[in-house]
Amino acid sequence: METAAQKLRIVTMAEWTAVGLMFECPEYECSGICMPAGRGGGICYWTAVMLMPGEAIPAGLSIIAIPAKRYACWHFHDEPGKLPREMGDIFGIRLLASGLHQDPDWIAIEHYPPD
Repeated sequence: METAAQKLRIVTMAEWTAVGLMFECPEYECSGICMPAGRGGGICYWTAVMLMPGEAIPAGLSIIAIPAKRYACWHFHDEPGKLPREMGDIFGIRLLASGLHQDPDWIAIEHYPPD
């Protein structure tokens, strides 16, 4: 059974601000909020939440502006250990098969809703 839904959903999001911690992950090619780390490869991985208007930035955390864009969305519903394979399938097969292309400055936003 596939762990990512086959049906593609396109979501247009307005710009928003996330607050959290950023980790440089030079050994990872993709997997929060993921952005390319630069020429050295790897990713910058943010574990973050939306900063609501008027809220102060909590001490020790940083902010990142999430640009207004159209996002291709797939629903993943399995154990986290299977996510790297699914990400490869999404970016290597499904995105291209849908006629879309990945933004070179942006990798992915993972969303974990409340149970």
